[in-house]
Amino acid sequence: KEQPYVYHKEQFLFGDKMKCGECGSAYHCYKHGELRRWDCCRRLIKGRVSCRNQHIQEEQIKELFIKTVKNLEKHPEQIREIIVHRTRRNSRIKALEHEIEMLKNSSTIEIEELLGMIYKRASLLYENADDGGAEYYSKKIENLIQQHKERSEEKIFDKDLFDAIIEVITIYKDGRVMFTLKNGATMTEKL
Repeated sequence: KEQPYVYHKEQFLFGDKMKCGECGSAYHCYKHGELRRWDCCRRLIKGRVSCRNQHIQEEQIKELFIKTVKNLEKHPEQIREIIVHRTRRNSRIKALEHEIEMLKNSSTIEIEELLGMIYKRASLLYENADDGGAEYYSKKIENLIQQHKERSEEKIFDKDLFDAIIEVITIYKDGRVMFTLKNGATMTEKL
């Protein structure tokens, strides 16, 4: 049986940066002649359609990336718009601190249990800590976007810029393509 699209394991331009917004799986590149089409790797499983997310061509991704870069050049403040979801972790830390205080004030202190809670709190605090990575990448991305703006006015795809600033590209069924920058900020474009 002939397969019109064959998945190629060699590293394509977007490598492991593409993911499905519907099922969370990776996107793979399928090549047919010169056409490179990206599909969810769970689209077909044992001949059955498992994920109905849309496919996207490599040229469309390049065009959307160029559009995103132009948008960032006009509005550099968007680079610093980072959404951090820490409230759930903060409530867990507060609950753990309350338990530690209650155990300290208890007449029968279990040292092993107290140490376990202290280690758990330290682990949660470490997970919640900002190591400066977002700030570092924000400055780096701003500099790279500024350099790109100064040196090129034409609409060309810059592979080096793409590798330097993009962490993940998420494709959604409704046509949204979300570019997550290395600092955690997101930019959404529509197909």
